[in-house]
Amino acid sequence: ANLSGDEGVIELRIPGEMFRMMGKSLPGTKVVDLGHRFTSETEASDTQMDVHAFKGDDKLVAYIASTTDHSSSQNVDFSKLLGQTGKVTITRLGAVEGQNPGFHQTVPEVSSIDPDDVLDGSTLTVELAPYEIIEVVFDDPEFSSELTTMTLTCLPIVHIAETEVNDSEQQVNDGALEDDGGAGGLVGVLAMLPMLLLF
Repeated sequence: ANLSGDEGVIELRIPGEMFRMMGKSLPGTKVVDLGHRFTSETEASDTQMDVHAFKGDDKLVAYIASTTDHSSSQNVDFSKLLGQTGKVTITRLGAVEGQNPGFHQTVPEVSSIDPDDVLDGSTLTVELAPYEIIEVVFDDPEFSSELTTMTLTCLPIVHIAETEVNDSEQQVNDGALEDDGGAGGLVGVLAMLPMLLLF
């Protein structure tokens, strides 16, 4: 299966768009350990969202992912990670209105969010549609002392080669998205986020 959709289709679908975003933001970063109290050591979770964080020398990248089939309002406090947020860029990845966010052929909708509208100090408040993903990039922030100890130094730096995010060449296991039973869109992307550790 091709992450950008059917063979020969140029337009990116949701998984391909997510890999494009990660290919731009994550190279040179390391996974941040968000605490043993969560479902895994590389993510923070509650019943409605997952949060993944990655630290580079001069940036922090976070992904906030809805895990429910209904809209929700979420607050994420970055104060344990950052003293000052620096320049913030926020991108929303969702499904085009009226399309099923859980289907791998769903057309993605990508939009920017003004940080002034959703960020109060180091606390982010966002409205998430079903299975929507928010990417938050903090450029040149002031890292907290705690963040240094939370970065998984034993894990490799994330590398995503340009060919891995090519519209027509991004590959996964055959049938992983096509035979997904409707779970290969944003739902499938959520499951793929922890796999970044394998790059």
